[in-house]
Amino acid sequence: MRRMDSETHPHFDIAWRELLSLLPANLDLDQSAREHGALKRRRVVRDGATMLRLALAYGPAGMSLRSGAAWAAGSDIAHLSDVGLLKRLKGATEPYRRILA
Repeated sequence: MRRMDSETHPHFDIAWRELLSLLPANLDLDQSAREHGALKRRRVVRDGATMLRLALAYGPAGMSLRSGAAWAAGSDIAHLSDVGLLKRLKGATEPYRRILA
């Protein structure tokens, strides 16, 4: 049986969807992530919203790269290593700085 905590609980996904609904309607997370190199191929990180979620987990939420990668895999958000997460976050800096400013 899967453990239910603050990171895998269904309410966590509801809160994520609510957060996304607060972003400007004309904001295209996919396009912004592609333009800045955060999304080159969609094998592991499927879209701009997933990349934003990973960036928020690492940055404001304070997860380490290792715990962020483990959380993403355990929550079935993305399956990548800590090094893979770092590489993607390096490309995500500029588009998400603009969103969060």
